Amino acid sequence: MPLVLSLAPGQDFFVDDDRLVVGPLLGKSRFEVTVEKTGVTHQITDEEAAEVLPDVFLSAGRGPAASLARVVVDAPQQIIILRGDKYREYGR
Repeated sequence: MPLVLSLAPGQDFFVDDDRLVVGPLLGKSRFEVTVEKTGVTHQITDEEAAEVLPDVFLSAGRGPAASLARVVVDAPQQIIILRGDKYREYGR
């Protein structure tokens, strides 16, 4: 079962220790995500999942508000996924 995060542009989340940052919203279910360690920016849509890290796929869901991206993360259960604020709070 995928994890769904609602994030504003500029907010981040971590997949294990890899930081991903939500970029501009390009429509209701289209936005950009940048993988910090590689600098690669991916366009995320609701049409097809994009593999942004090994075995980690992102797609877009319908956002709860026009100002938020709904990030759908599909990854193996052993991978830890945290919003940036929680990652920093727990000192990972």
